[in-house]
Amino acid sequence: DNIYRRELCDCYRAQFEKYKDKIKMVRIEDGCESSCHLFQICVDNREKLIDDLNKNGVYPGVHYYANTNYRMYKYAQHKCAFSDYVSDHTVSLPLHLGLTHEDVQSISEIVIDSVNWQ
Repeated sequence: DNIYRRELCDCYRAQFEKYKDKIKMVRIEDGCESSCHLFQICVDNREKLIDDLNKNGVYPGVHYYANTNYRMYKYAQHKCAFSDYVSDHTVSLPLHLGLTHEDVQSISEIVIDSVNWQ
């Protein structure tokens, strides 16, 4: 299962490579073999992207919420600028075993079109 997920992630990465100024991807360190249970990207206008995906029947997730947004860590809110940015701009694209390479291509096209209008 993880091998197939890694294949799908490689397809996403290949599609987004030319747009890395607008679509930031999570880096996987050399020598690390990720399970690739999520495929997350950061974009400037997450809400627009989510709307554009939803209009096309694609339902992404948001799987990163900065700890400083929780009450117990409020004392540190706005002291972790990068964490705040990632929390506000990250989208998890579909990545499940029922997804095909063609599905990834279609989803990628929606993402690319969306960020090119931002």
